[in-house]
Amino acid sequence: MCTRVLKSYRRISLAELSNKLGLSETEMEKRLALIRGTTDIVFSISEGIFNIRGFERSEPIKEVEKITREVVTIPCKYCRSLIPMGSVSCPECGANLEVATN
Repeated sequence: MCTRVLKSYRRISLAELSNKLGLSETEMEKRLALIRGTTDIVFSISEGIFNIRGFERSEPIKEVEKITREVVTIPCKYCRSLIPMGSVSCPECGANLEVATN
C-alpha cells in the first residue's frame, strides 16, 4: 500500500478505506501500523476514522548563522608578505615581530 494513496483520502472510516483497498479491517489496521512505524507521514486513527493531516514529519529547521570574520593583514617589515595584524612572528620568514616595550 502506497502512502500516496493514504494521503489522497485524508479522512475516511477504516471500513471504507479497507473496502476501497480490498483488505479486511484487521489487515488494514496491521498495514497502517507498519506504515506508521516505517514512514514519515503523520496520521491518527480514532473511533474507526483514519485521519491524515497532510503534514509530514521533518527534522527541526536548523538556522544557520553565517559569521563573517575579517582578518586585517599588514606587510612583514622584513619580507613584505602579508601577515595577520597582531602576529608574533612572520609565517613566511620567521622574523620575530614582537614590539619591544621599555
